[in-house]
Amino acid sequence: YKAPGGKMPVAFSTTTHSTGGNSGSPVMNANGELIGINFDRNWEGVGGDIQYLPDYQRSIIVDIRYVLFIMDKYAGAGYLLDDNFTPRDSTDRNAIRYILLFIKQTVGSIFERV
Repeated sequence: YKAPGGKMPVAFSTTTHSTGGNSGSPVMNANGELIGINFDRNWEGVGGDIQYLPDYQRSIIVDIRYVLFIMDKYAGAGYLLDDNFTPRDSTDRNAIRYILLFIKQTVGSIFERV
């Protein structure tokens, strides 16, 4: 999951145009590969709900490598990454909720300090 150099990327910012309700949207690179999940946006860009403001709008993206690391190593839910996995019961659904809550709390706390 780590990037070259051994660092674990957690999040990055983009100039994407997002609005309320876009949290959780996939972020793709130019090759169509999933690189992150839209997490939040900056307050200054809220005016962009009406018109795109490239000088102000920023989105906070959770790096997909961090999401996968948390699922596999921290939450012990690597089985959720299996290509054939289908949530079958409340235990699986609760594991997914727990992982998403943990990511929201850790990424949110990082950006509150910035």
